[in-house]
Amino acid sequence: MQDDLLIVAGDTLFYPDFSLLRFIRKFLDLNAINPSSNLIVHCPCPEEKVHLHGIVELGWEEKADCERVLSFLEKPNPKDTTSRNQCPCCYLISSE
Repeated sequence: MQDDLLIVAGDTLFYPDFSLLRFIRKFLDLNAINPSSNLIVHCPCPEEKVHLHGIVELGWEEKADCERVLSFLEKPNPKDTTSRNQCPCCYLISSE
């Protein structure tokens, strides 16, 4: 059996209220319901900084009752996406 995987880039900065422990607990809660769940960090990105960050496009999945990642865009032109969610490199990937 393979272990779950935590990925954090060395240059990732977090807001002071970010808690890695809370993030891991959320992942474990999600995995108790659906073992193939994954979790990413995302936060609002000001319009004028979209071109400086990795942007994640999300969509609601009714059947799973959760958001799904539709795409990651690396430092896009703001005209190329309506998303204003930046995605620091902090992911928890299920072994499933």
